[in-house]
Amino acid sequence: MAATAKVIIKSAMRRLRVIQAGEEPSAAELADALEYLNDLLGTLSVEGLFVPHTTNETLNLTPGKQTYSIGSGGDFNTGRPISIVSAYTTINGVDYPCEVISRKKWLGIVYKATSASYPYWLNYHDKSPLGEINFYPIPTDATTLTIDSIKQLTEFADANAVTDLPREYERYLKYALANELASEYGKTLTPMDALSLQRMTNKIKAHNHEPLDVKVFGSRRRYDIFTD
Repeated sequence: MAATAKVIIKSAMRRLRVIQAGEEPSAAELADALEYLNDLLGTLSVEGLFVPHTTNETLNLTPGKQTYSIGSGGDFNTGRPISIVSAYTTINGVDYPCEVISRKKWLGIVYKATSASYPYWLNYHDKSPLGEINFYPIPTDATTLTIDSIKQLTEFADANAVTDLPREYERYLKYALANELASEYGKTLTPMDALSLQRMTNKIKAHNHEPLDVKVFGSRRRYDIFTD
């Protein structure tokens, strides 16, 4: 679900009854709340409560190259994915599907040096600090790769920056930010809201220590923890 920091901030402030429905926070309030929100994301990351978001990227493949690193400073210098959920390649304006396969299936390929115009399998190994993408067969043509991946949301660049968050995580951030802002405005969460926040926190904490389960609904890929 596409969301902006401003949407999350306004919801959190309404929950605290700092603003009313239809009312806008001041520029100063918005800037302060954005700082709180980004600090919250940083704290969640340290505590292992990462917030996933879906990204779509197009990357260039080098003919004859099978393995790429991905992450800050890698062959693909972008955020390191938690997982890659779909991919396709493009040659001369024509798209070709590229199936994302498991590590087990990748390791089971006996002869990996086979080559072809474009790859039809992709394996992603979530290593640290750089992830690893392997292709089979090895592409021989100049190809672009387009991927949908799940990444960890680390900050909002500004209040109007749009990110694709699972609905449940957007809801969680609204409650969690309200809790962070409460002391700033001399407010407290209602007992019901505090209980809801605790339940969501426990669910996320438990799920983030399990293997990532990406559920696919139609053509949209969603990371859905609350229907497991």
